Amino acid sequence: MTQKQIQLFCKLFYSSIHIPLELYINDRRVLKIPDSLLDFTGNHLRQLKAAADPISHLATSEAFYGIVRSRQTSAFVVIGPVPGVTVNSTVVRQIMKDSSIAPKYEYETADYLGRISRMTFQQFIKHLALVHFGLNGDSAEYDPLSDEAGAPGSLIGSAYSNSVYQAKEEQFFHNTYKFELEFLKCVEDGNIGSLKKVLERPESYQEGVIADSSLRQAKNIFITTATLVTRSAILGGFDIESAYQLSDVYIREAEKLLTIDAVYRLSGTMIYDFTNHVAKSRVARGISTDVDRCIQYIVQNTNRPISVADVADHVGRSRSNLSRKFKAELGFEMSAYIRRCKLEEAKSLLSYTDKPISEISNYLCFASQSHFQNVFKKKYGVTPKMFRDRRDAP
Repeated sequence: MTQKQIQLFCKLFYSSIHIPLELYINDRRVLKIPDSLLDFTGNHLRQLKAAADPISHLATSEAFYGIVRSRQTSAFVVIGPVPGVTVNSTVVRQIMKDSSIAPKYEYETADYLGRISRMTFQQFIKHLALVHFGLNGDSAEYDPLSDEAGAPGSLIGSAYSNSVYQAKEEQFFHNTYKFELEFLKCVEDGNIGSLKKVLERPESYQEGVIADSSLRQAKNIFITTATLVTRSAILGGFDIESAYQLSDVYIREAEKLLTIDAVYRLSGTMIYDFTNHVAKSRVARGISTDVDRCIQYIVQNTNRPISVADVADHVGRSRSNLSRKFKAELGFEMSAYIRRCKLEEAKSLLSYTDKPISEISNYLCFASQSHFQNVFKKKYGVTPKMFRDRRDAP
């Protein structure tokens, strides 16, 4: 596409979508639509240009910005600001602050922003992909929320945001119920594959407005989602206390975040994290009450020197009968399950804390640190120290 064709495309794009854009060629701005003396992108341009990818974006507390590069020319298009909620005085002043626009221009800023098509984050990302197609003639697989599914602490995301973080307009009808049932069933089943398929469907879902700002809206939806996901994970076999503790951690972290983008990313992390926890602790449907009580007791007491006899005493059954029942229903020995739960917690402590290995060994009541090292290496192929060194490697 020639530079003249790129300019024509930009004009057609704006006339159809009414999203502000600026066209740069050789780092010189040659087009700004709509034309205005107000500069909304100057404070964000360096950060947008810093990314090497053909498409990049950033989300402030109230608006979205993006950049799309031409592969064949030196041209790039900057898009934004695009508000994520209905524009009011609070939104106007925050965007002015983010863009370093003087207070005396509040009326002009409000008029400018009021003419922009409000949209959700996922819709904004799709419009960036559309501009990429116009500039480069091919589709772009741009998903800023994607990462390795199920790795707690990484910025995992998915098309979940395509449905849950949707239109923030009071007059829209809620239509997420069926979607929620499907996606929560995947969490309950610990089924990552089905979850991804459900979340990647292109349908658009609408939600009601539950906050006055887009950042607060995202956080409130996050909290609601955390509640639903936690309950589904518990139904799927995730230990009750562990599930609630994990939910509390995620909610506290979400409250610390300062941008919508970061909330979206953490949401993806949370959903896949809970689903993976269910997958790891998943047991067959229809297990007996006795075996379920065994599982709950073992998971809740990994920091105690529990034995099969202790579990039997807790359940109120004989050790021999309970051991046979446990293996018959689950296919492995109870003692192996106790060891597995302790080792899984050891992995978590090694990954997400700086506690000394000796302290972790003592906390999980291994006979000695050398015993802990031996069973850990037998299970995972590396010693606890090697496992932690991998975490700390650049």
